Amino acid sequence: MSYPAPVPVIDDVSLPQLVSMSEAVNLMEKAFKLHALDKLVAPPRLRADLTSGELMFTCGAIQTDHPVLGFRVYDWKQLDSPARSEMTPLFSGVNGELLGICLGPFLGAWRTGAIGGAIFKKLVSHENPSLALIGTGYQARTQLLAALAVLPLKAITIYGRSASKAKEFCQETQSLLQTQQLDAPELQRVDSIQAAVDGADLVITATKSSTPLLQEEWLTPNVHLHNVGPKFRESHEIPLGVIETCQTLVTDSLAQANAYENLILAGTDCQNRLEEFSAMLCEDQSQADGSALWQQRQQQRSYCCSIGLAGTELILAQAAIEKLKRNHQ
Repeated sequence: MSYPAPVPVIDDVSLPQLVSMSEAVNLMEKAFKLHALDKLVAPPRLRADLTSGELMFTCGAIQTDHPVLGFRVYDWKQLDSPARSEMTPLFSGVNGELLGICLGPFLGAWRTGAIGGAIFKKLVSHENPSLALIGTGYQARTQLLAALAVLPLKAITIYGRSASKAKEFCQETQSLLQTQQLDAPELQRVDSIQAAVDGADLVITATKSSTPLLQEEWLTPNVHLHNVGPKFRESHEIPLGVIETCQTLVTDSLAQANAYENLILAGTDCQNRLEEFSAMLCEDQSQADGSALWQQRQQQRSYCCSIGLAGTELILAQAAIEKLKRNHQ
């Protein structure tokens, strides 16, 4: 694990070695608390259309005793390119010094998974829960790791459109579980989405599907639906009718959700009921029966519109950069 001059550079291989998924979930819980206290600045994304490409910026700042700020940038038009990359530079908020850089697309997926883990920990029952994972890509893998980091899962079913890719996903994930020191029940591949979600307490959809994947009658009354993939009117994994049956509707970034005019919830009663997870944490911690409120939510059907709270990449990047520097002292 190199530390090239003049600043640390962290790639996709070294990131999970420096910050485990369990550590990443803890960092995301910290991020939500900072956000609730207005110490994590998290504006909606910025987009620059440059004709040959479209740069997407997720900017943020952490306003602590040692403030930092930065952004994650990638070409939105090349999301499906296997050669695409991302860059996340981290700057000191005291003197503008470049503290380090994260390169590669894995940082975004690692923090999105960890955000999911923080939400699963609160909204999914811990009494022998079962997981259905729809999708076998980058995001699906980190969501699975996050769920295992916070829940005592009794069963995991996995569905992917390609049986060969689903088999490869299970093999690669088993190897990653060992490096992350996470125990898991056997990963069971199934041939249909209905079979995957049957009896599941947690259903994660992490695909690129433009058509709905779920039907209401397939789902348990207390399932938590975690929508990582498309969630727009013209393309969505979970139909609005299913979302409407959920008692709890939550997102990690209300500002970003409201900025999407074509969000599937836009202009509906569901948008009015959508709550920000950081605010829920802050409000419940201020009440004596806060834990009872979470237990009540765990017994109800819930939905998370996973978007990606801005600034959370910086908290992960900062932790990785500081650890790499300590390793080279």
